Amino acid sequence: MSQKHVRSTTVCFNAAITACAKSSCWQQSFLLLAEMNKFGPIPDTVTYGAAIEACEGANLWNKAACLLNKMMRTKVPPNHICFNAAMHVASNVGHWRQCLSLLEQMCLVKVAMDSTSFSACISACEDQSASDIAIHLLDEMERQAIAPEGIQVGTACRCVIRSHGMLAAKTLLDKYRIRWNSMPAQMLEAPAETNDFEILRISPGMIALGKPSGSSTEDILAKLSLQLRMPLATVSRLDQPTSGVLPVVLGSDSSGARQWFKAQFASRIVSKEYICVANGPTLGSPGTQGELRMRLAVLR
Repeated sequence: MSQKHVRSTTVCFNAAITACAKSSCWQQSFLLLAEMNKFGPIPDTVTYGAAIEACEGANLWNKAACLLNKMMRTKVPPNHICFNAAMHVASNVGHWRQCLSLLEQMCLVKVAMDSTSFSACISACEDQSASDIAIHLLDEMERQAIAPEGIQVGTACRCVIRSHGMLAAKTLLDKYRIRWNSMPAQMLEAPAETNDFEILRISPGMIALGKPSGSSTEDILAKLSLQLRMPLATVSRLDQPTSGVLPVVLGSDSSGARQWFKAQFASRIVSKEYICVANGPTLGSPGTQGELRMRLAVLR
């Protein structure tokens, strides 16, 4: 009965620390952990994982590193959630060397890496323009049979743009574009247009819609998905009051077309241009640049 009571209490503490972490209440997470250390029960892997995740909201890298080191000292086995959370904190503050060190540490303690582990490290490389490291991480993913996703490739391309220019980044993108294009792309007949959208273009794996003002991106995707009887996704949404071109990818999140879209937007080699209709005094001659700090007026 006593052992059962301790397990229950640990679960309760873990749930409370996790809730605090998700609510960005990192101070409360640490208070609960301190209470466990002082009065019991003994923190376990889930406890430390939640506490390290709480560090992410406030970018508390030193605290996250201390918690991970304490796990090692007290022989509480860290799992991939603990390492990934610590790497995210390191990535947020631009500590790419610490990210790589944690990745190596995962190998030493035989904790399996996953896509999230590499995402944090590649993201950390962007701030330091460590493009060669980012490309090496993409190669390492493939060696470990983890398929690089569009966001990871796109993030690595941003590093390459800073270090070696746009041409080198496009060469890297083309390498993965060829691979993604080899995946089957869904084709479709032109769907019936409605008042909710206009069909602008249909290509293998994607469709471009003309979104009117007043319709939400989510509602349009839901209606079109129901009409086509297939999953749809977009990598760039438009706000409800905004009209414009809405690129939609056919198929699941793992489709080649979706990854190609993600890579292009994550690398920022594509851009969105907004046109705003304004009235009042002129702000200058054509080509004048500046910053507006007023909210847009929405006509209803």
